[in-house]
Formats: sequence, structure tokens, C-alpha cells
Amino acid sequence: TNLDDVTPEVLAHVVELALASGADDAWLTPIVMKKGRPGHVLSVLCRPELSGALRDLVAGETGTLGIRERQVAKHELVRRTEEVLVDGHTIRIKVGPHGAKPEHDDVVAAAAALDRPLRGVASAALAAWGAPD
Repeated sequence: TNLDDVTPEVLAHVVELALASGADDAWLTPIVMKKGRPGHVLSVLCRPELSGALRDLVAGETGTLGIRERQVAKHELVRRTEEVLVDGHTIRIKVGPHGAKPEHDDVVAAAAALDRPLRGVASAALAAWGAPD
């Protein structure tokens, strides 16, 4: 839905609620609406069985008077999760056919516990896994 009368705080809250309610993803895109008004497109990606509940959530939280809905195809690549240790902290590594990436939440937790920069912990995790960073 396109929104030009919702505060940034509410928009962020709606994205968080949508994700907590089972949306596969939710995001905001800045746009310029009619009459030059700044606004945002709120997008929510979900399984069909959740669309009604998420439409209700978006309408209730934003006050929008209309929501566009369309079906999309999702093509997931094969992936697996492996674990590495960085200075005693477990970090999951998502491994797909074209690369690997440390799990962000694990890197954040380890960086905070180790009082180290996030990028350095992520690089250490990839090195422990055996991939170039």
C-alpha cells in the first residue's frame, strides 16, 4: 500500500509486527506521490494463508483505505546451515550454491559479547568456515 500520512515510527512498527506475525519479509520504499508529497510503499511478502490477517494488520495500524495484492512465485535455492566457533561463540553459517554468509543475529551477539566490531566477527566466522571474506 502507498502511504503518505503515517509517521516513520508507525511504519517501522508495522514492518516489525508483520514479520512477527509470520510474513516472510516486509519493507518500506520511499516514493513521491501525487502533488509531490513524500510517501512510502509498504510491502509485505507472505504465504497465501496469511494474507487476510496481514491485510487486517496493515489496514488497522496504518489506516490505509486500500491494499493491492498479487501472487508471486518464489524459487528457493538449496541451502544448509553449518556452525563455527569464534572465540567460543557459536555462529551459524548459511551455505548456498553460490556462497556462504554468517547469520547476522549470531554475529551481533558474538560481537557484543566479545566487544569487537561486527565486520571483524563476521570475517572471523567465514574464515573459521573456510571461505574467503
